[in-house]
Amino acid sequence: MFTPNALRKFKSIVISSEEVGDLKSFRLVDGPGLLVVTEAVADYLRKWDFKALLLQPTQEYDGV
Repeated sequence: MFTPNALRKFKSIVISSEEVGDLKSFRLVDGPGLLVVTEAVADYLRKWDFKALLLQPTQEYDGV
């Protein structure tokens, strides 16, 4: 069950290519408000200049 504070418990995200395979995007079970996408998807989305979209490298994710 998702709670508003669920994302705060993540301090960082490590992606295993063996686990995600060829997926272009996925959500975390405990953090459905967070969508992880490939760099190619992020590059495509950046071209559209969405005003309410935060694209952040997983290495820089700090739980916020």
